[in-house]
Amino acid sequence: MEAEANLVNPRRASSLDDDFVNLVHDEDIERELARLKAGKSGKKASATEESNTGAA
Repeated sequence: MEAEANLVNPRRASSLDDDFVNLVHDEDIERELARLKAGKSGKKASATEESNTGAA
């Protein structure tokens, strides 16, 4: 019954300002992850090219 009451009237654990800060932080993390993934895929392509030219 208490769980149902929480669904109807949930308590805010954080303020909207805190939520906004967390969203900005999450966006920063997503950008960094994308940068790391792009760098990793670029290294794979370079390694493949190097091995192909070295084997010839």
